[in-house]
Amino acid sequence: MKKKKLKSKKKKQGRTKSNLAKRELTPVEQERVESEFVRASYFMQAGNLHQAAEAYRSALRIDPKHARSINMLSAIALKDGQPDQAVKFSRMAIQINPDNPGYYNNLGLALMERNQPEEAVAAFQKALQKKPDYFDALNNLGNALKRLGNVDEAIDCYRKALKMQPDDPDILNNLGSACKDQGNIDAAIEYYQRALEHNPSGLESYQNLARLFIKANRLAEARQTVKSNVKLAGGNQAKLLLATIEFREGNYKIAGDTVEELCRSDLLPADQREAQFLAANISHKMGDYDAAFQKFNQANQGVQEQEKDEIQKRIIQQSRDFSFNPRPLLAWISKESIAGWQKYPENDGLPAPVFLVGFPRSGTTLLDQMLQSHSAILTLEEKNTLQQILKDFCHPKGRDLFTQLNNKRIAEYRSGYWKLVARYLGLPEIQEGKVIIDRNPFNTSYLGLICRFFPEARIIVALRDPRDVCLSCFMQDFTLNNAVCNFLSLKATARYYATTMDMLLHFRQLLPLTFHYVHYENLIADVEQEAKKIIHFLGLAWEDKILQYHETAKARYITTASHHQVVKPLYKSAVGRWRKYEQYLQPILPILEPYVEIFEAERKKSKESLRGW
Repeated sequence: MKKKKLKSKKKKQGRTKSNLAKRELTPVEQERVESEFVRASYFMQAGNLHQAAEAYRSALRIDPKHARSINMLSAIALKDGQPDQAVKFSRMAIQINPDNPGYYNNLGLALMERNQPEEAVAAFQKALQKKPDYFDALNNLGNALKRLGNVDEAIDCYRKALKMQPDDPDILNNLGSACKDQGNIDAAIEYYQRALEHNPSGLESYQNLARLFIKANRLAEARQTVKSNVKLAGGNQAKLLLATIEFREGNYKIAGDTVEELCRSDLLPADQREAQFLAANISHKMGDYDAAFQKFNQANQGVQEQEKDEIQKRIIQQSRDFSFNPRPLLAWISKESIAGWQKYPENDGLPAPVFLVGFPRSGTTLLDQMLQSHSAILTLEEKNTLQQILKDFCHPKGRDLFTQLNNKRIAEYRSGYWKLVARYLGLPEIQEGKVIIDRNPFNTSYLGLICRFFPEARIIVALRDPRDVCLSCFMQDFTLNNAVCNFLSLKATARYYATTMDMLLHFRQLLPLTFHYVHYENLIADVEQEAKKIIHFLGLAWEDKILQYHETAKARYITTASHHQVVKPLYKSAVGRWRKYEQYLQPILPILEPYVEIFEAERKKSKESLRGW
């Protein structure tokens, strides 16, 4: 009997709460809600997030449907590092008032923090539907598109925002970063400089401009940029930039002393990471390999600690991505399935693409710069040109779509690919007579898909001693992404390398593609003969200026980790570098041994074939 009464009481309480939520507020209650909201706003302005949240909740106890308070709780959750809660509150506010653009904007910001840029784009676009001249939403939409790699669309957003507020330093800085990603260095420099004109103490623009000059190998201008900003020149960020410049100029002792001092100081996490990698590289250059390895290891462990949650998310993503879990993709592409593919017309008016693949740190950037020096060659530097193909097929549900492909659908994907290539190259259309080389070492895992859509494609594979490759990946301060997460430890690097090379070995036996292999060690030993073989493979006439590739590189902005190496003539010190760290590589040598044997035998055979060339 008691249980029955208790249930009845709960039910009654539930009805009462529901009725309170639906009924009209009295004028006194409305005044109390507004009073609590104003009180919360004061706390927000003072930076007292906890007290502000309590005040907003106090308003919600009176009016559970007060969307503005719910929206502000979303903003607080975001500031407090709780994006999941922020998303929840934003969606609650939108459910109550679906016409408020600010709620969609906050939802987009929370989704960005959850690393869901595609969903964030939709939220920002919704905000702009409600309010087309919404400056913040335009800027945020640009940021989301840029993160997705849609740089041209991001630039369009930033430029629309700039028309509304021509002197806004944040928009100018964002435009500079987008133009840098696009490879438009002159425009990037102009936007950064304009941002600094309107905000001379803008640390981000100042750093971005200096780093851009460093990566563009304009070291004197980088130094001048650091020293010209009197207010910031004495700070740790400036010291770190100057140490990087000294390192690039070969002044290792000066750079080392500065970095050693910085590592003992109170640096921001991102600066600490950069300083640790720089210190490790300085030790390597000075020949102290034990110290260098310990510093590289410490730097990578620091990244793992700082980005623990992000790395965990990416590991989960990797388990669903066929480039990291290749067995399902391999199962789609067999001798039997290839035999059943509808033959694509030999000539549909589109050029035959050339894909330069391999593995990071195998020499793809060097080959890119050499080939770009040829008058008939245009190269793309690690752009996601296969994005639509990968989006549609690199997941379990893509198998049905893949098996049902016909020539009409293939033609649509091919056309989309070439439109994207032209856009990345900044061309209205692909120029006739040009050979386009699509360089992306991560495309090795997608050779099966490449063959299905581009059966006439030619494949250049960059190979290098697996031990040198894995060590070099471990030594780089890469921007974090799904693949790079594997380079934070030697074992993970070796396993990822083995997975990728297994894909290569499988595909090259199975696929009717035309392959050409370039072994880094042979290239370093006899660059002219190896380069001539590549040019012959591409069906082009030889040009001597290919050998002056480092001059070509000086005129280009190179985004990969090799940007400071390819502007110099060839050097042999990177060949066999692993031996200097052999004692630390012992745990991964058994993993790499099969590939060392295969590729070394092929390298020697390829070298022998040069004699009659």
